[in-house]
Amino acid sequence: MKQPTNVPSKSSPLSPKRKWFFRAVLVLFPIFLLVLLEFILRITGYGTDYRLFIPSSVDNRYLEPNPQLGRRYFPGGKFYPNITHSFLLKEKPANGFRIFVLGGSTARGYPYYYNGSFSSMLRVMLQKSYPNIYFEVVNLAMVAVNSYTVQDIAREIWRYQPDLVLVYSGHNEFYGALGVGSLEQLGTSRKLVLTYLWLNRFKTVQLLRQLARGIMGALGGGTSELAPNMTLMEHLAARRSIAYGSPLYRKAMTIFQQNMAEVVELCRNHRVPLLLGTLVSNVHHQPPFTDTFHPETDTATWQQLFRKALQAPPHQADSLFQQLFHLDDFPASAHFQYARLAESQQRWDSAYVHFYRAKDYDGLRFRASEDFNGILQELASVSGAILVPIRRSFESHSPHHLPGKELFLEHLHPNLQGYFLMARTFYRAIVSAHLIPGEAHALPADSLLWQDMGITEFEHAAGEIRIRVLTSGWPFRKGSVGTLDSLSLTPGDIVHKLALDYWQKKITWEKAHVLLAEHYLKSGQWQKAAAEFKALIVFTPFNPSPYQHLVRLLIEHQRYREAIPHLQTLTRLSRDLFAFRTLGMVYLQQGYPEKAIPYFRTALDLYASDEESLFYLAASYFQLGQIENARMYVERLLRVNPRYPDLPHLQQLINKNRRD
Repeated sequence: MKQPTNVPSKSSPLSPKRKWFFRAVLVLFPIFLLVLLEFILRITGYGTDYRLFIPSSVDNRYLEPNPQLGRRYFPGGKFYPNITHSFLLKEKPANGFRIFVLGGSTARGYPYYYNGSFSSMLRVMLQKSYPNIYFEVVNLAMVAVNSYTVQDIAREIWRYQPDLVLVYSGHNEFYGALGVGSLEQLGTSRKLVLTYLWLNRFKTVQLLRQLARGIMGALGGGTSELAPNMTLMEHLAARRSIAYGSPLYRKAMTIFQQNMAEVVELCRNHRVPLLLGTLVSNVHHQPPFTDTFHPETDTATWQQLFRKALQAPPHQADSLFQQLFHLDDFPASAHFQYARLAESQQRWDSAYVHFYRAKDYDGLRFRASEDFNGILQELASVSGAILVPIRRSFESHSPHHLPGKELFLEHLHPNLQGYFLMARTFYRAIVSAHLIPGEAHALPADSLLWQDMGITEFEHAAGEIRIRVLTSGWPFRKGSVGTLDSLSLTPGDIVHKLALDYWQKKITWEKAHVLLAEHYLKSGQWQKAAAEFKALIVFTPFNPSPYQHLVRLLIEHQRYREAIPHLQTLTRLSRDLFAFRTLGMVYLQQGYPEKAIPYFRTALDLYASDEESLFYLAASYFQLGQIENARMYVERLLRVNPRYPDLPHLQQLINKNRRD
């Protein structure tokens, strides 16, 4: 009989558990690969480090803002802003009070930076009012960023134990990084932008983005690199006309409101006071850059009537401008010119209204409209955040309450007096709200306070160069940005030469001040040299070196009272033999031997054979009538250096008093 052939049996169906297992593998395996890739990229150091802070290269006890931080917010990848230099201790001291400043270029202190920023000036003011508190005012502001950056950084600062958060932001909502009118943007969806900012921290996303850029480059795709003949303003302004009240305008307002509301909520959840500065700009002397018109306006007819109004005598021009506003109220130039007409007739209320309306209706949105101040006011009123009246403060210090060239360098950025006023206004808000423990000491008069800000001629020169370059191109002038030759930026004196070298990144800010101090010392201008050392002290108050140079200079010129506070600070900074010995000598010279003795004794603890400390300690005890103590230190000095000058005379005095 024929044997039956083997027939393959049908495979048995998978159990439900196995089905779920294989499905889980299909889902989790790609995730595992991504996690593995992320791990490998991190341990190999690939990509950009987006931490807020890195260990300081100046002093290992401190952290400083990560210079790469700005890369987070510029998806184009070629340009990113630098961040200002601030320092905070890794371990916050018991008497420490830490303030974070967030915002754009004005908050950073453009065009001066360093000691010229309002944050630096604020720290000086607070330190004078609360001498027993150690203040750190950490500036994380950057040029060309907006409320997306403020909100993103605000999510991370809490691990660094802030006691207070200051925000001055709103001017860059349209053209700042990720803004609705910016070249550096990802569209108008806030959720998309926030998702991008979250994903951007992953090295895998950075790798994919780099691959995409490489492919685009190979295919001839453009980049966002800043052309050498183009200002940053021109580079970022993709939409050069955004009408007041338009959908894009309203979208920017909504994004600003939502971002700032999250900042408010973060501060409230962490129980950290928040100060929101109202926005101010040059309304008096900055004409609008761009006019916008209602879609139904006959622009040719409007322009003809506008020219007629400009040429008409004042008594006729008023009615012509009213006709213009009836035809179309949007064009900002008409409001600006009408404001100037009202100003010429001393109708200041009308001038005020139309100067502000000209700023608000300007189609090129480099200055925040008053709608943004309205948002800040509303947020403060419902959240408990403190609204700081920066705009009102500028108005009260401006002729006829119209902020202009007296406090501004161009359309937006304050001059040094303007930044000082901002610092004063934030300071008053902090003190009035009792946000710092203890009673505030009264500040000296502004003229005296200004001398402690660390501002020298160099700050003026460096700021002037940046502003001249900025205003040499669009939108202030047609054509490409000016060059060194076309702007006549030729170095004159040593200050302008070093400012130019600094602007060209040939030297650092610190090096410029050191070189200036050396120049002034060689030329016999010791007071100017002292000012340069003070500037370095304000920037790095933890660095002993400028204190030492300044103290030597003050003592050389017998400015003992001025030297004492710097010596006291120096003794707190480090176990510095020079500081303790010199402070003892100053107190002895001033007739306070009882104050001098502890410093001489500490100096001897540091170096037991220090001849000057031995001599002056003996002299101090002698002045106090403690003859045996004086004799003891004379004997010690005799063993170290029996030929020490003035020692025989002191011995004679001591021996005579012993006999008496």
